[in-house]
Amino acid sequence: MVFIAPWSKVTCPSCGAEFYPGDCAIVSYVSKGMVLKPAPETLTQHILARFLIASISGKKYVRHLAGRECPNNACKRILPNNLAEAQNYTIALIGDASAGKSHYIASCIHLLKQRETLELIGCSKIVGLGDTDEIYHTKFYNPVFNNLQPIPLTPRATSEVNDPLIYELVFREKAGGKSVKKVNLFFYDSSGEDLAEQSRLVKYSQYVLRASAIIFLADPLTMPNMVKALPYDLKPAGVIRERSSADVLNRIMETFLSGQGLSSGHLLTFLLL
Repeated sequence: MVFIAPWSKVTCPSCGAEFYPGDCAIVSYVSKGMVLKPAPETLTQHILARFLIASISGKKYVRHLAGRECPNNACKRILPNNLAEAQNYTIALIGDASAGKSHYIASCIHLLKQRETLELIGCSKIVGLGDTDEIYHTKFYNPVFNNLQPIPLTPRATSEVNDPLIYELVFREKAGGKSVKKVNLFFYDSSGEDLAEQSRLVKYSQYVLRASAIIFLADPLTMPNMVKALPYDLKPAGVIRERSSADVLNRIMETFLSGQGLSSGHLLTFLLL
Protein backbone atom coordinates (compact mmCIF):
# COMPACT_ATOMS: atom_id res chain seq x y z
CA MET A 1 0.00 0.00 0.00
CA VAL A 2 1.13 3.53 -0.79
CA PHE A 3 -0.18 6.63 1.00
CA ILE A 4 -1.49 9.38 -1.25
CA ALA A 5 -3.16 12.71 -0.62
CA PRO A 6 -6.90 11.91 -0.41
CA TRP A 7 -7.87 15.03 -2.37
CA SER A 8 -5.53 14.34 -5.31
CA LYS A 9 -7.18 13.32 -8.56
CA VAL A 10 -5.47 12.25 -11.78
CA THR A 11 -6.50 12.81 -15.39
CA CYS A 12 -6.58 10.04 -17.96
CA PRO A 13 -4.31 11.18 -20.80
CA SER A 14 -6.47 9.39 -23.38
CA CYS A 15 -10.01 10.52 -22.55
CA GLY A 16 -9.50 13.40 -20.08
CA ALA A 17 -11.61 11.80 -17.32
CA GLU A 18 -10.70 12.84 -13.76
CA PHE A 19 -10.80 10.35 -10.88
CA TYR A 20 -9.03 9.20 -7.74
CA PRO A 21 -6.26 6.69 -8.56
CA GLY A 22 -7.45 4.34 -5.84
CA ASP A 23 -10.80 3.95 -7.61
CA CYS A 24 -9.21 2.09 -10.54
CA ALA A 25 -9.18 -1.63 -11.12
CA ILE A 26 -5.77 -3.23 -11.61
CA VAL A 27 -5.70 -5.20 -14.86
CA SER A 28 -3.28 -7.30 -16.89
CA TYR A 29 -1.72 -5.91 -20.04
CA VAL A 30 -0.49 -9.35 -21.10
CA SER A 31 -3.84 -11.13 -20.69
CA LYS A 32 -6.41 -8.71 -22.00
CA GLY A 33 -9.56 -8.53 -19.89
CA MET A 34 -7.99 -10.13 -16.81
CA VAL A 35 -8.71 -8.16 -13.62
CA LEU A 36 -6.01 -8.70 -11.01
CA LYS A 37 -7.64 -6.50 -8.39
CA PRO A 38 -11.17 -5.13 -8.85
CA ALA A 39 -12.05 -1.50 -8.30
CA PRO A 40 -13.50 -0.56 -4.89
CA GLU A 41 -17.24 -1.19 -4.64
CA THR A 42 -18.42 -0.28 -1.15
CA LEU A 43 -18.30 3.19 0.41
CA THR A 44 -15.74 1.99 2.97
CA GLN A 45 -13.49 0.63 0.21
CA HIS A 46 -13.72 3.91 -1.70
CA ILE A 47 -12.79 5.94 1.39
CA LEU A 48 -9.81 3.70 2.22
CA ALA A 49 -8.67 3.86 -1.41
CA ARG A 50 -8.44 7.65 -1.12
CA PHE A 51 -5.67 7.27 1.47
CA LEU A 52 -4.05 3.94 0.65
CA ILE A 53 -3.58 2.98 -2.97
CA ALA A 54 -2.70 -0.60 -3.84
CA SER A 55 0.86 -1.07 -5.06
CA ILE A 56 1.39 -2.66 -8.48
CA SER A 57 5.01 -3.67 -7.91
CA GLY A 58 6.23 -7.20 -7.25
CA LYS A 59 6.45 -10.40 -9.30
CA LYS A 60 2.72 -11.01 -9.40
CA TYR A 61 2.01 -7.74 -11.16
CA VAL A 62 5.20 -7.49 -13.22
CA ARG A 63 4.45 -10.84 -14.91
CA HIS A 64 1.23 -9.32 -16.18
CA LEU A 65 2.67 -5.84 -16.86
CA ALA A 66 -0.17 -4.74 -14.62
CA GLY A 67 -1.59 -1.25 -14.58
CA ARG A 68 -4.54 0.75 -13.35
CA GLU A 69 -7.47 0.91 -15.74
CA CYS A 70 -9.26 4.16 -16.54
CA PRO A 71 -12.73 3.88 -14.95
CA ASN A 72 -14.37 5.64 -17.92
CA ASN A 73 -16.29 2.86 -19.71
CA ALA A 74 -15.75 4.57 -23.06
CA CYS A 75 -11.98 4.47 -22.55
CA LYS A 76 -10.70 1.66 -20.28
CA ARG A 77 -7.09 2.43 -21.19
CA ILE A 78 -4.28 1.17 -18.94
CA LEU A 79 -2.81 4.23 -17.27
CA PRO A 80 0.88 5.04 -16.80
CA ASN A 81 1.99 3.48 -13.52
CA ASN A 82 3.57 6.74 -12.37
CA LEU A 83 0.60 8.98 -13.21
CA ALA A 84 -0.12 9.91 -9.58
CA GLU A 85 3.48 10.63 -8.60
CA ALA A 86 5.00 12.22 -11.73
CA GLN A 87 4.64 15.76 -12.98
CA ASN A 88 2.47 15.46 -16.10
CA TYR A 89 2.73 17.84 -19.06
CA THR A 90 0.51 17.81 -22.13
CA ILE A 91 2.20 18.95 -25.35
CA ALA A 92 -0.36 20.08 -27.94
CA LEU A 93 0.87 20.24 -31.54
CA ILE A 94 -1.61 22.30 -33.51
CA GLY A 95 -1.67 24.04 -36.86
CA ASP A 96 -2.51 23.67 -40.52
CA ALA A 97 -3.37 20.24 -41.92
CA SER A 98 -0.23 20.18 -44.10
CA ALA A 99 2.13 21.97 -41.70
CA GLY A 100 4.00 18.80 -40.77
CA LYS A 101 2.87 18.21 -37.18
CA SER A 102 3.64 14.48 -37.37
CA HIS A 103 7.10 15.20 -38.77
CA TYR A 104 7.71 17.69 -35.96
CA ILE A 105 6.79 15.04 -33.38
CA ALA A 106 9.16 12.56 -35.05
CA SER A 107 12.05 15.04 -34.98
CA CYS A 108 11.28 16.39 -31.51
CA ILE A 109 11.25 12.97 -29.85
CA HIS A 110 14.30 11.84 -31.83
CA LEU A 111 16.20 14.87 -30.56
CA LEU A 112 14.90 14.37 -27.03
CA LYS A 113 16.33 10.84 -26.99
CA GLN A 114 19.85 11.94 -27.87
CA ARG A 115 22.42 11.56 -25.12
CA GLU A 116 23.58 15.15 -25.57
CA THR A 117 20.05 16.45 -25.03
CA LEU A 118 19.51 14.39 -21.90
CA GLU A 119 22.80 15.58 -20.43
CA LEU A 120 21.92 19.18 -21.27
CA ILE A 121 18.65 19.07 -19.32
CA GLY A 122 20.07 16.95 -16.49
CA CYS A 123 17.96 13.89 -17.30
CA SER A 124 19.32 10.43 -16.48
CA LYS A 125 16.97 8.45 -18.76
CA ILE A 126 13.91 8.63 -20.97
CA VAL A 127 11.41 5.76 -21.13
CA GLY A 128 8.50 5.24 -23.50
CA LEU A 129 5.53 4.01 -21.48
CA GLY A 130 3.09 1.37 -22.68
CA ASP A 131 3.04 1.00 -26.49
CA THR A 132 4.75 4.36 -27.03
CA ASP A 133 8.09 3.08 -28.37
CA GLU A 134 6.45 0.66 -30.80
CA ILE A 135 4.02 3.28 -32.10
CA TYR A 136 6.72 5.94 -32.38
CA HIS A 137 9.07 3.72 -34.38
CA THR A 138 6.33 2.38 -36.66
CA LYS A 139 4.40 5.57 -37.35
CA PHE A 140 7.00 8.31 -36.92
CA TYR A 141 10.66 7.26 -36.77
CA ASN A 142 10.86 4.59 -39.50
CA PRO A 143 9.12 6.60 -42.25
CA VAL A 144 11.18 9.75 -41.62
CA PHE A 145 14.62 8.52 -40.56
CA ASN A 146 14.86 5.01 -42.04
CA ASN A 147 12.72 5.16 -45.19
CA LEU A 148 13.14 8.89 -45.89
CA GLN A 149 9.44 9.12 -46.71
CA PRO A 150 6.77 11.62 -45.68
CA ILE A 151 4.29 10.62 -43.00
CA PRO A 152 0.73 10.41 -44.40
CA LEU A 153 -1.70 13.08 -43.25
CA THR A 154 -3.35 12.21 -39.94
CA PRO A 155 -6.98 11.22 -40.66
CA ARG A 156 -9.98 12.86 -39.03
CA ALA A 157 -10.81 11.37 -35.65
CA THR A 158 -13.75 9.01 -35.20
CA SER A 159 -13.35 8.49 -31.44
CA GLU A 160 -13.22 10.92 -28.54
CA VAL A 161 -10.43 8.81 -27.02
CA ASN A 162 -7.06 10.17 -28.18
CA ASP A 163 -4.03 8.11 -27.16
CA PRO A 164 -0.80 10.12 -26.80
CA LEU A 165 2.82 9.09 -26.98
CA ILE A 166 3.96 9.07 -23.34
CA TYR A 167 7.58 9.53 -22.31
CA GLU A 168 8.82 9.44 -18.75
CA LEU A 169 11.88 11.57 -18.02
CA VAL A 170 13.81 10.70 -14.87
CA PHE A 171 16.10 13.38 -13.48
CA ARG A 172 19.19 12.70 -11.44
CA GLU A 173 18.88 12.69 -7.67
CA LYS A 174 20.04 15.97 -6.22
CA ALA A 175 22.25 16.47 -3.21
CA GLY A 176 20.51 16.70 0.14
CA GLY A 177 18.55 13.45 -0.09
CA LYS A 178 15.80 14.77 -2.37
CA SER A 179 13.87 12.11 -4.23
CA VAL A 180 14.30 11.49 -7.94
CA LYS A 181 12.10 13.71 -10.09
CA LYS A 182 9.86 12.07 -12.70
CA VAL A 183 8.18 13.95 -15.52
CA ASN A 184 5.68 12.59 -18.05
CA LEU A 185 5.42 14.25 -21.46
CA PHE A 186 2.24 13.54 -23.45
CA PHE A 187 2.58 14.13 -27.21
CA TYR A 188 -0.65 14.21 -29.23
CA ASP A 189 -1.04 13.98 -33.00
CA SER A 190 -4.37 15.18 -34.42
CA SER A 191 -5.76 15.96 -37.83
CA GLY A 192 -5.55 19.62 -38.83
CA GLU A 193 -9.29 19.52 -39.57
CA ASP A 194 -10.04 18.37 -36.03
CA LEU A 195 -8.12 21.37 -34.72
CA ALA A 196 -9.36 24.01 -37.15
CA GLU A 197 -13.07 23.33 -36.57
CA GLN A 198 -14.07 24.42 -33.06
CA SER A 199 -16.81 21.81 -32.68
CA ARG A 200 -14.39 18.99 -33.57
CA LEU A 201 -11.67 20.51 -31.39
CA VAL A 202 -13.72 20.29 -28.19
CA LYS A 203 -15.04 16.83 -29.10
CA TYR A 204 -12.02 14.99 -30.50
CA SER A 205 -9.00 17.02 -29.31
CA GLN A 206 -9.96 17.88 -25.73
CA TYR A 207 -6.31 17.59 -24.67
CA VAL A 208 -5.78 21.08 -26.13
CA LEU A 209 -7.98 22.49 -23.36
CA ARG A 210 -5.65 21.09 -20.67
CA ALA A 211 -2.38 21.68 -22.54
CA SER A 212 0.75 22.61 -20.60
CA ALA A 213 2.39 23.81 -23.82
CA ILE A 214 0.93 24.67 -27.22
CA ILE A 215 3.17 24.60 -30.30
CA PHE A 216 1.58 26.02 -33.43
CA LEU A 217 2.97 25.06 -36.83
CA ALA A 218 1.98 27.22 -39.78
CA ASP A 219 2.23 26.11 -43.43
CA PRO A 220 3.30 29.08 -45.60
CA LEU A 221 1.89 27.35 -48.69
CA THR A 222 -1.61 27.88 -47.30
CA MET A 223 -1.10 31.64 -47.03
CA PRO A 224 -2.39 33.49 -50.14
CA ASN A 225 0.10 36.36 -49.95
CA MET A 226 3.03 33.99 -49.57
CA VAL A 227 1.86 31.87 -52.50
CA LYS A 228 1.38 34.92 -54.74
CA ALA A 229 5.03 35.85 -54.22
CA LEU A 230 6.27 32.43 -55.39
CA PRO A 231 7.44 31.76 -58.97
CA TYR A 232 4.77 30.07 -61.08
CA ASP A 233 6.53 26.67 -61.09
CA LEU A 234 6.65 26.63 -57.27
CA LYS A 235 3.02 27.51 -56.64
CA PRO A 236 1.04 24.68 -55.02
CA ALA A 237 -1.68 22.97 -56.99
CA GLY A 238 -5.28 23.53 -55.99
CA VAL A 239 -7.16 26.40 -54.40
CA ILE A 240 -5.65 28.13 -51.38
CA ARG A 241 -8.11 28.08 -48.51
CA GLU A 242 -9.63 31.35 -47.37
CA ARG A 243 -9.19 30.62 -43.66
CA SER A 244 -5.78 31.92 -42.63
CA SER A 245 -3.36 30.33 -40.17
CA ALA A 246 -3.92 33.30 -37.88
CA ASP A 247 -7.68 32.61 -37.87
CA VAL A 248 -7.06 29.01 -36.86
CA LEU A 249 -4.61 30.01 -34.13
CA ASN A 250 -6.88 32.72 -32.71
CA ARG A 251 -9.85 30.36 -32.59
CA ILE A 252 -7.85 27.66 -30.82
CA MET A 253 -6.40 30.11 -28.29
CA GLU A 254 -9.83 31.57 -27.49
CA THR A 255 -11.18 28.06 -26.94
CA PHE A 256 -8.19 27.22 -24.74
CA LEU A 257 -8.59 30.37 -22.64
CA SER A 258 -12.29 29.74 -22.21
CA GLY A 259 -11.62 26.16 -21.14
CA GLN A 260 -9.08 27.40 -18.58
CA GLY A 261 -11.52 30.01 -17.25
CA LEU A 262 -9.25 32.86 -18.39
CA SER A 263 -10.23 36.12 -20.03
CA SER A 264 -9.65 36.62 -23.76
CA GLY A 265 -7.05 39.27 -22.97
CA HIS A 266 -4.96 36.99 -20.75
CA LEU A 267 -1.30 37.04 -21.76
CA LEU A 268 0.08 33.71 -22.94
CA THR A 269 3.56 32.74 -24.09
CA PHE A 270 3.59 30.33 -27.02
CA LEU A 271 5.96 29.10 -29.70
CA LEU A 272 4.97 29.76 -33.32
CA LEU A 273 6.76 27.64 -35.93
